[in-house]
Amino acid sequence: MSGDAGLLGLTAYEIDQVGFVSGAGWNETVAPIEPKPTGTSAATTRAPRTSTSPVTSTPSAAVRPWVVGSKEQLQLATVDTARAIFVDVVVTPGLRASGAERVRPWCDAFLEHVQERVFPGGCFFVAAASEMGIRSGSVHDHVAEYQDQWMGLLEAAVREGQARGELSNDVDPVQTAFELNALLVAANIGFNLHADAAVIRRTRSSMHRRLAELSSA
Repeated sequence: MSGDAGLLGLTAYEIDQVGFVSGAGWNETVAPIEPKPTGTSAATTRAPRTSTSPVTSTPSAAVRPWVVGSKEQLQLATVDTARAIFVDVVVTPGLRASGAERVRPWCDAFLEHVQERVFPGGCFFVAAASEMGIRSGSVHDHVAEYQDQWMGLLEAAVREGQARGELSNDVDPVQTAFELNALLVAANIGFNLHADAAVIRRTRSSMHRRLAELSSA
């Protein structure tokens, strides 16, 4: 690949590899794809849904169709579709719990979606953040918004755990979310480079140890 082509550079090759809008023409409607089943939901393959969780900024925003008229619109549609899949396979399983108990299933589901390659290149948003971080514009802002929403979920779960007496008030929700996300990002990079399941195991062990420390603080 050449020039500025990358995850959101949207060459035909990259569109096909990411798998969101392969074959869509510039005047065609882009429809969300279904995620691959993971161990968390192996029984069925679920289509992206409209979420009522805190990560939803506008109703049905993540699953609305886009009429593609520019590269930017196609990029935004790709990001929205990725978000819908991420919510479905990573966020939704943890919503069955409450308070700080949500953090562990969210982190486990994140590692699982990386290991099972729900997205061919690992976590879509880790890759997109790396590419778009040095750029400006609506696509950068879109990726940043969804990243902030993910961090906000982790922080809110820690705060709720404190309110429920599950975690000490001495625990810093922002620092805790940062540390956990750093472990997840490192696992994504390491697994993509080496395809070594030990990376996932070590990350899960470190993450569970950190959560246990927080619970006993």
